[in-house]
Amino acid sequence: MKKLLLSVSLISTLIAQPELLWEHVYTLPGAAINSFGSSIIETSDSGYFIAGSFPPLDSSHVFFLKVDENGDSSWTKHYDYRDSEMAWGFNFGGASEFADNGYLYTQHIYSPRGMWGWDFNGTAIFRTDLMGDTVLTMTLPPGQYPGVIGSLGQYSPAVPTDDHGFILGGNYLDEDEWNHPALYKYDSTGNQEWIKTYYANNSIQAWDHRLWMATKTGEDEILLVGEQNSELFALKTSFDGDSLWATTFEHRFGVVASTSEGGYIGIVGEFGGGKSEATRDVIRMDETLSPIWIKTLNGRLRSVSEAPDGGFIFTGWPGILKTDASGDSLWYFNSPEDEESELRVYAATITSDNEIVATGSYEVSPDNWQPWIGKLADDSTVITSVRNDGHGPMTISLLQNYPNPFNPSTTISYDLPEQSTVTLTVFDIAGREVATLEQSDKSPGKYEVQWNGLDQSGNSVSTGVYFARLQAGDYSKTIKMVSLR
Repeated sequence: MKKLLLSVSLISTLIAQPELLWEHVYTLPGAAINSFGSSIIETSDSGYFIAGSFPPLDSSHVFFLKVDENGDSSWTKHYDYRDSEMAWGFNFGGASEFADNGYLYTQHIYSPRGMWGWDFNGTAIFRTDLMGDTVLTMTLPPGQYPGVIGSLGQYSPAVPTDDHGFILGGNYLDEDEWNHPALYKYDSTGNQEWIKTYYANNSIQAWDHRLWMATKTGEDEILLVGEQNSELFALKTSFDGDSLWATTFEHRFGVVASTSEGGYIGIVGEFGGGKSEATRDVIRMDETLSPIWIKTLNGRLRSVSEAPDGGFIFTGWPGILKTDASGDSLWYFNSPEDEESELRVYAATITSDNEIVATGSYEVSPDNWQPWIGKLADDSTVITSVRNDGHGPMTISLLQNYPNPFNPSTTISYDLPEQSTVTLTVFDIAGREVATLEQSDKSPGKYEVQWNGLDQSGNSVSTGVYFARLQAGDYSKTIKMVSLR
């Protein structure tokens, strides 16, 4: 059943490339080549805090850079954290802000092994005040023996807590030499408050049970991901360390982020690994880590975050990639300053004004890389109102079906601000087309479509997850539906 509710006059929609608002390349005091910004956050004063690494001569340093809303430098600090046991530092963690109380930064440390290899050699924790001066510095070894800190997750930033302490993910080797996924809670002075260990499978030998990522995925939740033998597992906990659920899954991903719909988006492979140097596999998952779709994207992808329109922002070598919610590429950005130079982007975040700020490394001369920061306005979907009578929809949108879960039928609603050719299709979890609910030209208005849970042949669909995708011009959005029989 289709019902036209209201009408609206025309608005225009266009697809555009992102606009570079500003960019800066910084030369750090005493820095040599191969310096890079590896983490960036928006601060409470509308500026940005950037952290990264640079190797002057024979030491390894971390730098902190604070800039204002236009990218102009306010202050720069750098610290040498190398000792006799720790060498070259490369960040696989990230930065966080304590409200009006400074910053927290995790630097995972690797030492060179031979010509191409790297050994994980520990974790450095920096807590600073608002001017970047350190109030706490800790170096934590990987840990090999019972009763000491286990190997900290190689891709795990410290998670700040309300008491100005932090939580780290890692492994714990117990007295019986069983290796367990673990969370470690530290107070604001670096004293350990508690350890929580988890048992994904008690039958697995210690050396086969390894946590390799722990990340904040909600306001008060942490996702732990690891492997036991050849099986991959995930655990979700509260900030108090209480286990919420555990599951196993198929695809090994080195980077993961949560989505607004309660699921996850991950880059498959160790630390963004993939098929080759030129491509990476990306997987969209539901709340139980079950795959929704898998796409192969160009670039050596490093990080991912959800855009305000439900699409995704990927960073990597070279540049920044934007996709829609289905993983289809919308645009690609590399610094236009010099087409002969390369931009490597290591991290990006969505700002409070729904723009993109990113950091990485820019090749200022052959084999000379320096920290780069840039801000972009994402104009991939720009909707400009021409005239509206005050009653109809101002933007195009696909709403969540209701009820959901459903049995036997559900209603799907969508809004059209202008005349459009509309296709509304239902797919199963394997991507097979189940039913076409709409495929025609539509006038501006608000529509409701009822799906009675039947496929194209008139057969009732089975219990499971299904997806409804609306396509209208350049607009495309997908929602997840659950059928219960």
